[in-house]
Amino acid sequence: MSPAPPLFCPRLYDGIGRKGVDIWRAAQLLIANDRDGAEAKARRLLEHCQRQGAVQSVAFWRRVEVAIGELWPTKPAGRVH
Repeated sequence: MSPAPPLFCPRLYDGIGRKGVDIWRAAQLLIANDRDGAEAKARRLLEHCQRQGAVQSVAFWRRVEVAIGELWPTKPAGRVH
């Protein structure tokens, strides 16, 4: 796998509510592009940022991965007939 482009490792945040919106948008884009592989893609980006030493970016992609799980659950909620 080739490394992700640098733009996938954002290093600066304004520290207010902007980060939450960015997390939601990133999760939505990954789901829209590849529903079944969205979490795996977020994990790959997280690992890429870890290798680059971008600590804040690792936290960002970890939260995106969690958001994908919440927005696009792999198991149906409730009882299945």
